[in-house]
Amino acid sequence: MVVHERRPQAGTVAERFREGCLLRGIEIVDQEAEHVDAVIAIGGDGTVLRAARIALKSGAALLGVNVGRKGFLADVEPAGLPEALDVLASGTWRESA
Repeated sequence: MVVHERRPQAGTVAERFREGCLLRGIEIVDQEAEHVDAVIAIGGDGTVLRAARIALKSGAALLGVNVGRKGFLADVEPAGLPEALDVLASGTWRESA
């Protein structure tokens, strides 16, 4: 999980994400872990770009949660987080280019 540290809302959304992961049995690992299935970016477009570099190195899927201004690169808004977590837990996400 890559979180924009200077946005208070990002910290709140990250905590909701952690809680949702626990409820669904999704393991959260350190950013430096060698194998990850998905990298989650919580912030704006810059945060998504930082997370994309990590995802690219590990071959992981990328999910962007927008708490920035525009959110051109993010996949979901914070309100859509429960549904996104359900998809992650089921392993049925689809990748797009």
